Amino acid sequence: MSREEKLQKAKELQAKIRARKAAEDEKNRREAEANRIRADKELAAAKRKAEEEEYTKAIEQQKKEKAELAREKARMREILERDKRERFGGSAAAASQAQAAAKPEKTPAE
Repeated sequence: MSREEKLQKAKELQAKIRARKAAEDEKNRREAEANRIRADKELAAAKRKAEEEEYTKAIEQQKKEKAELAREKARMREILERDKRERFGGSAAAASQAQAAAKPEKTPAE
């Protein structure tokens, strides 16, 4: 093989190596981009799930607070009813009716 043929063969091998490396680099770039996109989607899904769970927890907390408030109101009404019975005797309903009957209702003209 002559010197020129050897140089030509070396150039061809170098060109093949460069082409193979370029193809491999492109493949790696595409894989990296696909991995980035997948990771972004997973992150977005995890964030959305966390937000939904936080929202659900907030709703549950509001329900608990509302129920607690209703229990507290009922307890206060019971205390008031008991206090009315102790003060006025008899049932609180009868006392309430007696008070309502004692007060004259205002007419719309007043």
